[in-house]
Amino acid sequence: MRVRKARRRWIVLATILFVAFCLIGMAACTILVTDRAVRIEYYRVVDEHTLVVGAETENRSWTRVTSVVETTTTVTITVRALPPPITLGVDGAGQGLELIVKLRDPIGSRTVVDGSRGQVVEFTRCLPPTTMRPECL
Repeated sequence: MRVRKARRRWIVLATILFVAFCLIGMAACTILVTDRAVRIEYYRVVDEHTLVVGAETENRSWTRVTSVVETTTTVTITVRALPPPITLGVDGAGQGLELIVKLRDPIGSRTVVDGSRGQVVEFTRCLPPTTMRPECL
């Protein structure tokens, strides 16, 4: 009888571990599939080592700066977003979002590049919602 109980415990433990690994694997695959690049609309200089980048993203998505690469001539910034797991009937309407980027070296005359598109990001001096008016650029 004792041998059967011990064996049954091992089978239960192995089953629990298998289910846990499957759930972790599914979560990791979901993140890899749904994580998407977000276009940076503009940037603003707060001080020599701090930038604010503006992006448009879905409501309730988890949006973050995923990469900052500094060279002598450019600062390449990548922003990515994960959509909300449950939408609760909310449409995919966008919302403006500003993210803070800390630099190692002063911005100086370096160009800011959107890492997801490889394009230069527009500089602005104004706060939202007037960031792209001609007098702000």
